[in-house]
Amino acid sequence: MQLTAPPAPAYPAGLAVARRAELIGSPDRDGPDGPVPTVVLALILLLAAALRVYRLDFDLPEVQYVDGFKFIDQAAHMAETGDLRPTSFQYPGLYIYLLVGLYRGLGILSIYGHQLTAAAVSALAGLGLVAATAYAARAATGALGTIVATALAAASPMLLTESRTPSPDGLCVLFATLAIAASVRRPTAVRVWAAAGAAVGLAAGAKWTGAFAAPVLAAAAAATAWQQRSPRLLAVALVTSAGVALVAFLVTTPFFLSLRDHYTTDLAYTLACERGGQIGRVQLGALDYLVSRTPTWETPWLGTSLRSDLGLPALLLAAGGLGLAATGWLGFAGAVYAVTAIVYVASISGAGWIKAIRFLLPAMPFLYALAGAAAERLVPPAGRRRRLVWLAVALAVTAVPLDRSLHYTRSASSGSGKSARGSTACPPASASVPSGIRSTVPSSSTASAAPACNTSSSTPTSTARSRT
Repeated sequence: MQLTAPPAPAYPAGLAVARRAELIGSPDRDGPDGPVPTVVLALILLLAAALRVYRLDFDLPEVQYVDGFKFIDQAAHMAETGDLRPTSFQYPGLYIYLLVGLYRGLGILSIYGHQLTAAAVSALAGLGLVAATAYAARAATGALGTIVATALAAASPMLLTESRTPSPDGLCVLFATLAIAASVRRPTAVRVWAAAGAAVGLAAGAKWTGAFAAPVLAAAAAATAWQQRSPRLLAVALVTSAGVALVAFLVTTPFFLSLRDHYTTDLAYTLACERGGQIGRVQLGALDYLVSRTPTWETPWLGTSLRSDLGLPALLLAAGGLGLAATGWLGFAGAVYAVTAIVYVASISGAGWIKAIRFLLPAMPFLYALAGAAAERLVPPAGRRRRLVWLAVALAVTAVPLDRSLHYTRSASSGSGKSARGSTACPPASASVPSGIRSTVPSSSTASAAPACNTSSSTPTSTARSRT
């Protein structure tokens, strides 16, 4: 039976709501949607690319990432021997097997080439994440908000660091963001749900954290089916996305089923370590990522909280975006982004748990989108059409993170200057303290104190840190 709506006059209130675009979808999108936004976004992506490739090979191969053996060495061994069976089980296989294919296909044999290739893959994933942020923001805001969100992603010191580190974090968040951004548009085409499912599978195949996108995808499918009043759509969307996600994951981690005991044991151990914390990198409370000054020595240039990455103006805008989403002004996409960011940050927060500012990475694209939406709301509709307004707002919001990112890329190498800095900065009695970490867990009174001897580098290529 087909349901036919009564004549329009029967629903005067419904017509009033329908005329308010902000209540049924994205806010108004004043400003041209033609070539000018495309050019602006292209320029932002160009800036992001420049930040990510500048001195990407600086000091290689002398400066090596402390966990590189889990990715680079393992991939090099596979490429050399032809034995694709993994020897480390802390991570799934996407990043590793991608490196294997590049090493074999391009004939890369040197240590320098191995490390540079891994860094280049991370840089491309980071650039893709900036573009994915623009795609996600467009579902919740207009042209100006999208520009601001994309600029924040391009300038973010956190995203920049992960884009220059040979690790799978960037790939994981890239695919998770694409999956969620596609699903919040509430598509009815099966191919879109299949693509979103593939993105979830690839995200989980890069890093276990990527699985957080799966429940978001399921909730979006339920909301879409509710909107369309189609239980069949819900079943098709869930079965299709889940099936494709499973296939994508198993293709990128082909030994998971046969070696599942090894993978699950390592995963359980990693989770236990994260709940137990580590010396020098422990959360002092549930809000540690938001307001605390508890340091993490492995990436001192990133700061200690969301404010250190966003800067105060963008942090306030992100909070405003959360408020707008809570009141329904950013539509379904904004609400999903807000809930996703809040739930994810809460899931990694807790007194005594391990602290690493990079753990916030999966929530950042959605916070950037919310900040962009709030920035757009502050500008009168007439001003949203002006290119100078776009430039002024984007510069004002991104000034702090961009300055920190530029300082980070200009930092001196740790190669020749490392020992000199260590000998002058560290008294003899503290020279034995490894990586600048004290031998006791910081208390609330010493959380913001400087380390006894920080001889580890804070340069783009010297990310000597543990990635448990």
